[in-house]
Amino acid sequence: RNAKVFDGLGKLKGQTVHLNIDPNANPKAQPQRRIPYHIRNKVKDAIITLEKDDIIERVPEDEPTPWVSPIVAVSKKDGGVRICVDMRQANEAIKRVRHPIPTVDDVRFELNGAKYFSKLDLSQAYHQLELDPKRRHITTFSTHIGLYRYKRLNYGTNAAAEIFQYTLQTQLQGLVGVKNIADDIIVYGSTRKEHDENLDKCLQRLTTRGLTLNASKCKLLNPTLEFFGQIFSADGTRPDPQRVVDLQNVATPTTVQEVRSLLGMANYSSQYIPNFATITAPLRLLTKNDTPFVWTTAHKTRSTT
Repeated sequence: RNAKVFDGLGKLKGQTVHLNIDPNANPKAQPQRRIPYHIRNKVKDAIITLEKDDIIERVPEDEPTPWVSPIVAVSKKDGGVRICVDMRQANEAIKRVRHPIPTVDDVRFELNGAKYFSKLDLSQAYHQLELDPKRRHITTFSTHIGLYRYKRLNYGTNAAAEIFQYTLQTQLQGLVGVKNIADDIIVYGSTRKEHDENLDKCLQRLTTRGLTLNASKCKLLNPTLEFFGQIFSADGTRPDPQRVVDLQNVATPTTVQEVRSLLGMANYSSQYIPNFATITAPLRLLTKNDTPFVWTTAHKTRSTT
């Protein structure tokens, strides 16, 4: 009875996303970036697919376009391309609404005592939220076949993550044994019966609201759950072994950004590392603006502890 929840790209019913645009911002229409000739047909195909899926629409020729952003074509493993809109200048005019995003500690508390887990993946998550027609103009982008704009929330918008988290959290409100982090939905229970009941109610709620899942990426009824760099099970939590291997094999940082990346990776397993704050203090000091970047033997020792 829940088969419809796995059918194509959904759209949240009865609600649109209202981007908060600064009325005092100066609109910027950027020139089109050159698309390499050998991938132009692939870019065209990608645009046609997005339009067919009701994700974007062509901008009417007689409509003003004060905001225009360029695109970047990113190669995909299947040989196609992904269209990415460079929204950096447009984002300066979009006011972010700060909604709290759950932390790993929140998840650990919620899942305490659970023995059965499912992880649900929303199909093209952000694209299931429709943009307010009066706010779509700021997503306008230029291509070699014309101007288009998004009808759905797009991944380049700076406020997208918070908007999506809050919206989905609101749609799932009241469900027991269900928690969303970004576009992942976690369903859990202390018994098989409890888990299955929670899952059924979650699928019904998604179907009712018009949202759909990517069946190939959903993981149902597992004794363990890999999430946030942790392995959750009836026995509690432990670090994801692959994350540990990745951390052990990370290359020696040569820039401040790479140090920040290393610290971010390590933070996922911080609870399992005694004296984590003390060990990483010299590394964190390197990320400060007034500290020269000099990688020493002491830093190397701390990074491999």
